[in-house]
Order: sequence, then C-alpha cells, then structure tokens
Amino acid sequence: MAKSFFIFLVYFLTFPYLLNAEVNLESLVDNLEKRSQTFQVENEELLKNLEIPELEFELEALISEAEKKSDLISKTCPRKTVTGLFIFISNAIPKSSLISLAKQANDYSAMLVMRGFVNDSFKETVVFIQELNEQGNRAMIDPETFAKYDIEQVPAFVLNQDDINYDKISGNITLTYALEQFAASGDTRVLAQEILSAVSQ
Repeated sequence: MAKSFFIFLVYFLTFPYLLNAEVNLESLVDNLEKRSQTFQVENEELLKNLEIPELEFELEALISEAEKKSDLISKTCPRKTVTGLFIFISNAIPKSSLISLAKQANDYSAMLVMRGFVNDSFKETVVFIQELNEQGNRAMIDPETFAKYDIEQVPAFVLNQDDINYDKISGNITLTYALEQFAASGDTRVLAQEILSAVSQ
C-alpha cells in the first residue's frame, strides 16, 4: 500500500514536467518542419536563379560553330590523314611553333594529338583547335594515344607502321627532320621514305 502510494506521489509530482517536456518536443518538431519547408523553398528559388539554360545554349553554340568549321575544312582540304603519323602537342608550346607544326601536319597529312582540354576548359579547347584547323588539318584529343606511345615531352613525332614497328622522336624539330631520321635508321624507314618522296613530288 505504501509502495503504491509512493509511486502515485512520484508520478503526481513529475507529471507537470513530463507534460511540459512533451509540449516542448512538439514545438521543436513543428519548428524543424517549418525550417525544412523554408529551406526547400529557398533551394528551389536558388535553382531557378541559376542560368543553366544560358550555359547549355552557349555550349551548343560552341559545338555547332566547331562542327561548321570542321565541315568547311573538310571541303577545302579533302586530303586524308596518313594513318599512323602523329604530332603530339599541347598549349604550352609557343603559338608561333604550334602554327608551324600545324602547317607541317597539313603538308604531310599528319594528325595533331592533344592529351586533354586546354586549362580544363571546353570553350578554350574549341578556340585552340579552331586556330590549328585554320591551317587545313585536323587535331584530336586522345590521352590513350599519348599513353600508348609513352609521350612525356612535346612536341613529339611518331610514325607507326603496324602497331609493332614504330619510331618516335621528341624535341624542337620539324616533321621533315623527324621523318628523315626515321628513314635513315628507324624501324619504319621504308614507310618514312615513301612519305618523304610523296611530299617532295
């Protein structure tokens, strides 16, 4: 009897505190729900203010311009690229040297190869490639080809005959000089001689 009375007394004395705690908990939950709704609205407004459509439009315009330039070059310079003749470049090479390499690539129908985007920027890369394409040749981004031939220094010149026999040389030289070295003592000497002869005619 005394034990039951004691339990009743404890419950009676603590009931107001328990009731107050429940009220505070409900208030806290209600406050969190309101803050969550406010955050959701602010987040939606932020997304609306982002100029994503304009960014997509600019990207599409750049791609369209690059495709038009590429089609124009294909019509004015129909000569095909020599399979396996590469000049590896980067935007770190002085512009005057790049233009010279681009002209050499056009003369020998070689392919200009870049490892990746210019300054990690698609826009800058499009502009960079367009300037090279104005010389009448093509450039491509191909990190796998860089790795395949273990290119560590640019400019580098590679003549690949059959994926087994290929020659590589790097340095501030011309494509003509590179081919002459390959023709003199390289594994691709016969192919290099043929390319040199075809261009000299």
